[in-house]
Amino acid sequence: GGWTLSTISYFASGFFFSPGFSGSDPSNTNTVGGLPDRIADGNLPGGSRSYSRWFDASAFRAPAPGSFGNSNPNVLVGQGLNVHHLAIAKRFRLTERFSTTFMSQISDIFNTPHFNTPTSNISVPATVGRFTSVVSDFESEKANGRRIALLLRVEF
Repeated sequence: GGWTLSTISYFASGFFFSPGFSGSDPSNTNTVGGLPDRIADGNLPGGSRSYSRWFDASAFRAPAPGSFGNSNPNVLVGQGLNVHHLAIAKRFRLTERFSTTFMSQISDIFNTPHFNTPTSNISVPATVGRFTSVVSDFESEKANGRRIALLLRVEF
């Protein structure tokens, strides 16, 4: 007796983002880059995604000269969020007047990495579709890595 177990879990689908291209002005409007032509879906099935190939870059190409790209914005889906926190506590009565509570809190118990949106510039084939940075420690509910806190509270 006297044990308390609590958990908080966060699940979220990935943020939408847009593919892009750079280094040319196919529309002849004095702009560089923009949305490419979309020739296929571009989103890979869940089991085919990896951190080095999150979407199919071959589903997009730079627009033909004299035209704008036909891809809509935000057609690709990024990595979702799957974070679990756990706390366990035990209360001990020391005397009639004194008691103590020991608590252990573990954030991100499965230590799952979460990344920012992958690079989406199809003009750079070496990095397109790859994750290059992790979500910041200061983002909502996702800190890099697991953290463990031990607390001892004395009540009188």
